[in-house]
Amino acid sequence: MTQPATNTPQTNAPIGAPSNVLPQTPPQVTPPGSTQSASTLPAGGEPSSSQDAKYHRIVAQIEAGQYAAALKGAQEKGSTDIRLRNAAGVCLLRLGRSAAAVQLYRPLVFAPDGLTLLRDVPDVVRLNFATALLLDGRSAGCTDILRHVDRKLPGVQQLRRSLRAWQQKLGLWNRLCWKLGIGRPQTVTLDYPPGELL
Repeated sequence: MTQPATNTPQTNAPIGAPSNVLPQTPPQVTPPGSTQSASTLPAGGEPSSSQDAKYHRIVAQIEAGQYAAALKGAQEKGSTDIRLRNAAGVCLLRLGRSAAAVQLYRPLVFAPDGLTLLRDVPDVVRLNFATALLLDGRSAGCTDILRHVDRKLPGVQQLRRSLRAWQQKLGLWNRLCWKLGIGRPQTVTLDYPPGELL
């Protein structure tokens, strides 16, 4: 089932994360009125009826658990339809390919400079990026991106609840090591299929 995308006002709070997750130079949120916007991602104007039909077919495949087939359909070369690109990321997450999902979502969330958060990105896309980071073992990056997502979004609450439940199973010492990023990497497991559609 798809979730509605909402946008939340951005702050200039820096995003700190390990160097293998996000750039060491704190990214800056594009201020209102700036030309840097996520509106460059989707194709101009309203989606065509053929694109709509294709997207609905992919959604039906995802809801039926046919992730590999849906991924193949969503990976349209040169597509700028953010719905299709997000759907491809959802497929990657549900196929357990979190590293590939991180690579897919990063340019949807960050400007080409790799430092600036795009301001018109749907919160669902940011949430999926945070989820990909978490499942790829980059918990600090996940936490930082979640700061820029509307906390009232149902998917955010679901992710936080699932993460808390998983942490409780770790035990005090392993939980502390995970939060500090020390010791052997912990594989996070969620109690629901990761990724949300637009």
